[in-house]
Amino acid sequence: MIPGLPLAFVQPLILLALIGLPVLWWLLRLVPPRPRRIAFPPTRLLFDIAPREETPAFIREAAVRSLAHGETFYTHNFGIPELRGAIARYASSLHAPVSDDRVAVTASGMSALMLAAQAIVGPQDRVVAVLSRCLA
Repeated sequence: MIPGLPLAFVQPLILLALIGLPVLWWLLRLVPPRPRRIAFPPTRLLFDIAPREETPAFIREAAVRSLAHGETFYTHNFGIPELRGAIARYASSLHAPVSDDRVAVTASGMSALMLAAQAIVGPQDRVVAVLSRCLA
């Protein structure tokens, strides 16, 4: 309903608009708008992109130290043992005692899902996987 108009006045306006739709469709089919050419070089947009923020210095320095120590390989699937221990101690201080082997630190959500599925699904279990179209 159009605000400010009673229902009796609105219904004829809606009917006129519905009747006008086929007329508009017919006019557009008869005389279509002329296509316009727009020059759009998509890669040109990338030249003007500048980083908005810089990685903090302490993170850059930690990365340089890691490279200097030869830490260039993948970590354990469940995470770096020292980090897992620190998280377990922190969680134990908040709740019931938690051991290191009950903590997993993954590099991504996909890795976490894979580890959870491996822990739950057995060799003969049937699993339904729902994938998005971009992954299928």
